Amino acid sequence: MIDTLETKPNIGFSLTPQEVQKLYEDAERSKNGKVTDYVLTLISHYPIWKHETWDAKKLAELKIFHEGKSLWTGGLTDNGQDLSIAYAAANYESNPDFFREANSDYANYIEDIIRKLHLGIIPKPAFVVPGSKYPNAPLSDFIDGTKSTLAVYIFQLRTGKNVDLEMLVGQKAPLWQRAAKKLLHP
Repeated sequence: MIDTLETKPNIGFSLTPQEVQKLYEDAERSKNGKVTDYVLTLISHYPIWKHETWDAKKLAELKIFHEGKSLWTGGLTDNGQDLSIAYAAANYESNPDFFREANSDYANYIEDIIRKLHLGIIPKPAFVVPGSKYPNAPLSDFIDGTKSTLAVYIFQLRTGKNVDLEMLVGQKAPLWQRAAKKLLHP
């Protein structure tokens, strides 16, 4: 969990991509020992990062929750379609036993996080880039943390309790800054 990290930043402060990469590496190593180079590369593309807390209302503003499609949500639907997180959560809640049998890895992961949420343990931060993304960025707003965020969303559907989730929010550099960089370093 991110709470055990000594490098935990203060909410509301800006972070460099290197600080965000370090947080990701520390969180992943404490969880399962695996660090994904692709995630580190995506983090490095966004020069502006903020450490924020988001509630369900703020999470629902992300396109992926209602419009976008997450490539792994098919594991939580009975027909294998890639769907929005909100739809996948509703499908999961309507028949959780089916999904536990058919997709035990996803369901066990989600149920484990939900059990921890009942104990007051919040998952590690999610890494998200809402709004304007680079052309080579994934379709999803998420860089990392989609499944844990889905678990928080399902927990909120079940209990009606709001959970403030830590988010590391990346942004592109302003247009003038990107243009100046291209002019100075063609």
